[in-house]
Amino acid sequence: MASLVVALQRSGERFQEFPRLKFILAFAGIKLRMKDLEYLYGSLHDVESCHIVGDRDPIKNMTNHLIESFDNPIVINHTRGHVVPQLAGHDLTTLRDFLQAQLAHPKL
Repeated sequence: MASLVVALQRSGERFQEFPRLKFILAFAGIKLRMKDLEYLYGSLHDVESCHIVGDRDPIKNMTNHLIESFDNPIVINHTRGHVVPQLAGHDLTTLRDFLQAQLAHPKL
């Protein structure tokens, strides 16, 4: 749902009264399968994003469809299913670096 909220805001259709959302952090995020909303995902191409994806997640294919909406997505894969995993090592560093970069953004 985070991606849809950002897409609605970027397209100018909703949430204009709120500060502009700058990035997406998605755990098993998906693109909604509604033809009426498909056009919204085109507004996400330049949004910075980090996606956490489980190798055994039954919705992994839908998650990959969402990831394709972004120009430069950061993707962290884990070996589990549809869970929020405990990250360590390189994966934790990748997530931490992404979040620190967002916090350092002057307009955030």
